[in-house]
Amino acid sequence: MQKATLKVNGKPVDLEITNEQAKAISDAYIKSTKSIVDRINESDDPWAYVLEDQGLTQEDFDKMTEHDDDDDKANKAMKLISKCLNEGPLDPSKPWYYPVFNRDKGAGFGLAIAGCDCWDTDATVGERRSFKSADLAVFAGRKFPHIYKPYMLILQ
Repeated sequence: MQKATLKVNGKPVDLEITNEQAKAISDAYIKSTKSIVDRINESDDPWAYVLEDQGLTQEDFDKMTEHDDDDDKANKAMKLISKCLNEGPLDPSKPWYYPVFNRDKGAGFGLAIAGCDCWDTDATVGERRSFKSADLAVFAGRKFPHIYKPYMLILQ
């Protein structure tokens, strides 16, 4: 247990809180003061951060995808990354962005950005894997290439 003092109507009120409650308060403060990119970059394990942000562990994800092919597993991971980085639903009236990998004949792969305007029902990229800004799309592609690569490229 820890002691915390809050001001209620201008008067101090002493509370006893558990370590879990103190961590939740600290996490909420950090979340409100740092960008999602900064929080992921400062994390020891960016993928674990994404999973935790979505209420999952690596064990949960492995169990959820144990019968999936590599590209299906990558697709589910991409949806989690997008949901985490967007921090909420995408605005259908604004452009969405998607990391795109180009592969030259003997080269590895590089990153380009594709903006998708969604003016009608035949959007070229699904919302669940898109990002609200080009910067987030670039960040996702560069931070998680091991996840995007099995989905975007046919590897032999």
